Amino acid sequence: MRRPLLGPDELLGYLIQHGVLSPVALDDPTLRLSEVPGRNLNARVTGGGRSLFVKQLRDHDLADGVTREVAWATAASCAPPLVAADPEHGIVVTELFQGSSLGDLVRRSNVATPSEHLRDAADALAALPGPDDPDAAAPRHRGLEWSAMLRSSPGSALRELSPATLEALLLVRGDRRLLAAVGEVAETTGERFCHGDARFDNVFLRDDGTVALVDGEASGRGPESWDLACLLGDALAHWLRSVPPAASGSFDPSTARIPFPDVQEGLRSAVAATAARRGQDVDPVTLAALIGLRLVQTTLEQTRGHTTMPPSSYALLQFAANVLHTPDRAARVLSG
Repeated sequence: MRRPLLGPDELLGYLIQHGVLSPVALDDPTLRLSEVPGRNLNARVTGGGRSLFVKQLRDHDLADGVTREVAWATAASCAPPLVAADPEHGIVVTELFQGSSLGDLVRRSNVATPSEHLRDAADALAALPGPDDPDAAAPRHRGLEWSAMLRSSPGSALRELSPATLEALLLVRGDRRLLAAVGEVAETTGERFCHGDARFDNVFLRDDGTVALVDGEASGRGPESWDLACLLGDALAHWLRSVPPAASGSFDPSTARIPFPDVQEGLRSAVAATAARRGQDVDPVTLAALIGLRLVQTTLEQTRGHTTMPPSSYALLQFAANVLHTPDRAARVLSG
């Protein structure tokens, strides 16, 4: 049984007790602890001579999550420097970067994801350890664990889903061709060290112009193009959100506020950066299939907490199905 999550005052005491903060920090009038929204209990600690990001994991297997965070910080040059890690409490402390996430940037915009940000993030991810590196021997990443739920879920797991997520799950299960494709792509093997969850909210644009990848608790070994697929999947989801729903509830991509050629430019930039960094071409069909799989995952995530599926989730799931049904055609369309 895990220990209770620490409140703000308890957390400051914990950081002092474990030598992360100096005891005199409590007397510093600039010391601030502010909670950060997220799946875990996150906080920024500034002042007292430090700028820190503190994460308390909510997962049941705290030791595994902390171990993966440490592996990410050790293997990835784009990860924030690790300050402390405590598997017993499920706490990870890293240096706090100044900047904002790519997710925050695109949510405030009505334009395609800037190509330079996709390029820089893809380059950072492509620099992760390859098959011949010892870090590639890590456990399989956790970014695809959810796919098992699509094929078989115990009743207790289904009861924990929101009505909208259950509806999305049943839609996938009702499409035998889609379900088979999900299962096949989810079994894609690979030996490259992956972030595992390279969504826009985990891509951090630093004030100095560099890119960092945060939240490494899903990291591990996986398909070479999985991280790239996560990145490009978010770029496509952002574009799909710009498509206004018709009165009939259907979606016409030609009415998108964001021109699709602008999206294609960003996708090509990211793929080119990956190929240049690794010294080999990216298989476009495999990448397209992994993007489709990621968009199914995004659909399920977007429906959490909803009573009914938002219209945009139907469009996203249909787009994902189209990609997974014909990944070779999708590869040609996405590359332009």
